[in-house]
Amino acid sequence: MNSIPRLIGTAVLALSLAACGGIKHSIITQPNYVGRSEDQVQRISPITSVREANGKLYVGGQKGLAALDGAGKVLWVVDLPQALVRLVDANDKYVAWTSYDITGLDQAEGAKSFFLGHLGDEPKYANATVGLASATDGKTLWSVKSSETSALSPPAISSASVGVSNGMKFAVYSLESGAETQSPFAEEIAGSSWSIAKGMIAQATRNRPVVWKDHYYAGFFAALAKFDLKGKSLFNKTNFGLFSPFEDITAGPVVFKEKLIFGVTPTQKRPTIFGTTEEPDKDWKEYIDDELSGPGSIAANSNNIIIATNFHVTAFNEKGSEKWDAKNGGGGLYPGAYRGLRFVGNFGTRKSHGNLLAATDKHVYITSAYDKGDAITVLDATNGQYVESINVNEPIIDLAVLGNKLAVVEFDKIQFIPVKE
Repeated sequence: MNSIPRLIGTAVLALSLAACGGIKHSIITQPNYVGRSEDQVQRISPITSVREANGKLYVGGQKGLAALDGAGKVLWVVDLPQALVRLVDANDKYVAWTSYDITGLDQAEGAKSFFLGHLGDEPKYANATVGLASATDGKTLWSVKSSETSALSPPAISSASVGVSNGMKFAVYSLESGAETQSPFAEEIAGSSWSIAKGMIAQATRNRPVVWKDHYYAGFFAALAKFDLKGKSLFNKTNFGLFSPFEDITAGPVVFKEKLIFGVTPTQKRPTIFGTTEEPDKDWKEYIDDELSGPGSIAANSNNIIIATNFHVTAFNEKGSEKWDAKNGGGGLYPGAYRGLRFVGNFGTRKSHGNLLAATDKHVYITSAYDKGDAITVLDATNGQYVESINVNEPIIDLAVLGNKLAVVEFDKIQFIPVKE
């Protein structure tokens, strides 16, 4: 694989800034586990994706799907053809999944290699599949091969279809039949740069689309796009004007308080956060003071949208006003094994599909590196002040708030800790 000079060089620099203040692992606590996924979940492991919906946790693994209640009790588990990566979305009726393989990667270690970027200069994808199951019992309703041989985004379920991005194209799949309809996406934007950047783009994590007011919104590479529920392209641009380019959309879009929010990682400038209307049209544009990386995770509570780069966690309100900014100072916000961006040259892409950032109205939880594993750094949600570091001591691949519990997702299990009051 190509070297990642920006991440390695700047990571050393970031750690050297400890004397300048910032978040450190100064209060170390042990996790108070109040639940754990039952052994049946190991049947579908390694786990590669989770999604909270309706007070339940839906799990995608290399070997199938599962649904858990808030205590970790398995409601159902189903076997599916094995895939290197399986990504899920869910609502009260359906669980959708996307899955694919990368040729030449061992299945047993494949997910870890994929998340860490050990793919080679230009990975070759295979067996790209989209499927839909019943949320009640996991029964497969349909499963179809994607017409494209590429990596797929996590799915997004709308009232009529399942939306999926493969980066260059956007596809919708009918809820009734799985019939596929495609529209151009970033392939029009890549243009003449495709031959130069194709290795970088092939390695890039495909962002999850979001459904808002009966439309799909998707961001990838330099393109922001809007599609109707039948897949028709309604908007596909690279900027909101000369000085507002979407050079590299690495996080989002998500919806927060009637705004579409997404984060951009330019090669030469500070990370940019956009708040837009449904048109889409720029409502606000703000920066994060992290010249070393870019936005990789987004979460929200009832007050703020919270953006994490590799070394900063920043909260904005719906009008784009910065409420607080917490920065790494001695490792307290240094990204855990699967969080944050890695860089191919200066092109940033997320390490994994896991969000690894979660928020309640009182606290923010984010994974960070500690000792030989991962910790969860806890911040005060009102001001960004450091609270503690929960030493999980294992690699964490995702976090999700489930009622009054925080689901801590590892490759072989999901454990639950209470959210802090």
